[in-house]
Amino acid sequence: MLPVLAIRGTEPGRKDLLETDLRDIGLRGLALYQSIDMINYIMRLQGDEDNSTIAQLKVRSVLTPISSPPPDKFLYFEVSNNLTHYYCLEVENNGQGLGEIQSSDKVVLSGHSLGGHLSALAQCLFPDLFDETFTYNAPGFDPPANPILSPGPPM
Repeated sequence: MLPVLAIRGTEPGRKDLLETDLRDIGLRGLALYQSIDMINYIMRLQGDEDNSTIAQLKVRSVLTPISSPPPDKFLYFEVSNNLTHYYCLEVENNGQGLGEIQSSDKVVLSGHSLGGHLSALAQCLFPDLFDETFTYNAPGFDPPANPILSPGPPM
């Protein structure tokens, strides 16, 4: 029997509806903060229970005047009111492994609405982990058009 990871949809309230669905997915094309939470959880699921140094991602915001140089590494930026808002990704090795998924496991992934959006992203990011993915009424994302997921210009 294959293990299943089911990701819930939007819950009523300000965070999911206004911030995630409307702002993040509607304007940016990606549920950034919930995507990071999902990635961290999947990494913890794969980590051994005795390991408390699982890599965990964190988004850091940096506000600078438009004329200032950007931070060394950033995922995405927005400009408004003569300020540039940078979203930087950092890694901290402070996650506790859960030991729920073994390296040989193939997992079935399922999600509805916001959960479907996150499931589709998880399938793209962890293709060797997920055997099948089922999404229902999910807003999609377009990696080539999305500044967060796009690899950017070749160097």
